[in-house]
Amino acid sequence: MAGAKLTPEEIADYTAAIGREQVLVETPTALVARRYAAAIGDVRYEEDATLPLGRHWGFFLVVVSPGQAGPDGHPKRGGFIPAIRLERRMFAGSRMESFAPFRLGVETELHQTIKDVQRKEGAAGELMFVEVESRYVQAGTAVAAEVQTLVYLDAAAPQKLPEPQPLPAVEAVCEDWCPNSVDLFRYSAVTYNGHRIHYDHPYATEVEGYPGLVVHGPLIATKLLDFAMRQAGRSAQSFQFRARTPCFVDQPIRLEALQAEGGYDLIARRCDGQIAMGAKATF
Repeated sequence: MAGAKLTPEEIADYTAAIGREQVLVETPTALVARRYAAAIGDVRYEEDATLPLGRHWGFFLVVVSPGQAGPDGHPKRGGFIPAIRLERRMFAGSRMESFAPFRLGVETELHQTIKDVQRKEGAAGELMFVEVESRYVQAGTAVAAEVQTLVYLDAAAPQKLPEPQPLPAVEAVCEDWCPNSVDLFRYSAVTYNGHRIHYDHPYATEVEGYPGLVVHGPLIATKLLDFAMRQAGRSAQSFQFRARTPCFVDQPIRLEALQAEGGYDLIARRCDGQIAMGAKATF
């Protein structure tokens, strides 16, 4: 049924998931925190008692057997997140906040709720948005919270790689980053992300229509957040981002941080000048 419009019955089935809840329990460890820091190139990280904002993405990972993996490498659809039929799925954005130190070595509860499911029409055609709220609780106290937006859409026509262009001059502090296939592999490994668009070139180009291996949205977001935290010299209190257009392996990305009230306005700019991601970190 690829390419066929979602039926009213399908949409009703998906929206019925609103309010669905689950609770997961895990003890975050310093070893995983070090691996996550290494995967994003944070050479300053030292084993500490607390986790910087954003590094929770290295924990509470969905682990399934090979037989439970779907054709795209993600776990088969269904369960907590509704089994939306549209072929492609992406992490479109997030809002996260720290309330108290996120301690390592302490049993942590993750309380998740599906807050919203919406169908929309866009330039790329039919889309389904799923909003998931997560609250991290230690010793009965919420230490952090996040609202993630996931987007599902059909496969697109084949795209061309962005062509490098002179980037505009900006007032922001800038840092150049060129993610390679090893960077993508290491980030996939530390987040247990089996999505084939990040390592399987034939799948990424021939099935999902991308012009090359896709750089993980959360990896770009983490690099932006880490960049801001290096400017401030401490962990952020809040961070939000919105992905706009994908980036591809072996193409440079410019990270931009402009000081603003309470923190930094952040941009990840592709080699063709397009804004791949906009974000804000507060301190």
